Amino acid sequence: MKPKVYSKYIRSKEWLGRHPKWLKSFNCCAAFPFLPLGKSSRGYHRYNMHHTHYKTLGYERLWWDVVPLSLFAHKHIVHGVLSFYKRPSQQKVYPNLLQRLFHAWCRLMILLVWFWWLILPATALLVWKVNQSGVLEFLK
Repeated sequence: MKPKVYSKYIRSKEWLGRHPKWLKSFNCCAAFPFLPLGKSSRGYHRYNMHHTHYKTLGYERLWWDVVPLSLFAHKHIVHGVLSFYKRPSQQKVYPNLLQRLFHAWCRLMILLVWFWWLILPATALLVWKVNQSGVLEFLK
């Protein structure tokens, strides 16, 4: 991917026009889901949409191709520590193994938040079933 093509695309209306839809779907940091991004009741929280790869530039999908990150997570973790402070164009392999593991973490956090409404009731039901069988009797 050529840096000039990327920098022009990142400033385009096409790219910026996708952010509201993505933030509506997931409006917190994928690395740290307790951090809100974009507009919230507590004000505006700056963010970056991070490309996990550049193969689908122009046709990105939230979760797989891009993940929302806080400025700290994007600058200091992904493009700092995990890349050994090299830009993607300076890396021999982008994403490197550490960055791929971080991307997997972010995708897992997004899935957990998206499916929280399924996980919480299922966990409550499981605890209730276990309690009914007397396994948790010793806690009383």
